[in-house]
Amino acid sequence: MIHSIADGLHAMQRLPADYYATPSAELQPIFPRWVPMGCGIAAAIFLLLGFAGGAIVMHTGLGKMFAIVLDMSAAELPPLLAKDVTPAQKQAMNQELSQLSRNLEAEKTNLARVEPVLTAMKESMADKKITPPEVDKIVKAAHDANQPAPPKPK
Repeated sequence: MIHSIADGLHAMQRLPADYYATPSAELQPIFPRWVPMGCGIAAAIFLLLGFAGGAIVMHTGLGKMFAIVLDMSAAELPPLLAKDVTPAQKQAMNQELSQLSRNLEAEKTNLARVEPVLTAMKESMADKKITPPEVDKIVKAAHDANQPAPPKPK
């Protein structure tokens, strides 16, 4: 006598082959109707928000968004400055970073030139204390980013 795999199963449980072989009128859905509809609506809202966010970025410009990021990062620097950082270094750093932010908003600076500045700031802030050499490194990176881009060869 050959035993079926389904012999030990309860009457309420079905094998996948039995489920798919049954006419669709007799099938009871696995999930309530609102589950797939809710997930579909959530996915549609997510896509609409993504497209709206992309449209906002394209309208306002990526430079303005990077200027906001730079300003937020620069606001975190003053409390971390060591006591031996001179007022002249603080002023030079603030001037270069604010000029870079203005250049980003006006799209006078290439966004690729901002990466070394953000990297220098991140490395300086890693130990929660910014020393005078680190301030000089940030000022140099910001100064280099503020310089006009070299002309492209023809």
